[in-house]
Amino acid sequence: MHVTKVDRIARNTIDALGVADQLSARGAGLICHDLGDLDINSDVGRVIYTTIGAFAEMERSRILQRCNEGRERAKQQGKHLGRHPDLALHERIRELAISGWNKHAISRELACSRSTVYKVLSG
Repeated sequence: MHVTKVDRIARNTIDALGVADQLSARGAGLICHDLGDLDINSDVGRVIYTTIGAFAEMERSRILQRCNEGRERAKQQGKHLGRHPDLALHERIRELAISGWNKHAISRELACSRSTVYKVLSG
């Protein structure tokens, strides 16, 4: 199996090693092109693969931490996170509900999810 980068195989080192073990058990190899076409079935290759996998896991963790910090900072500054509500759609949902339409029919008519209809009508 060929892969361009180690961090594309798995999200953490344990899973990456599991993938390598599964491939080895099937008689297949894993070649990581970002590591100079390193074959991880060799002893040295496995050590390098494990080390790079650990660094990839650490970097992913740091990225998630920075994203969460940024979201928290935005919330503290009163910035809106996520999609803005479609007020026209919400108004149309309310109109159809008042007219006697059931929630499933409203969602089909307006091509929106039933959860959207329930959320609008409950709030």
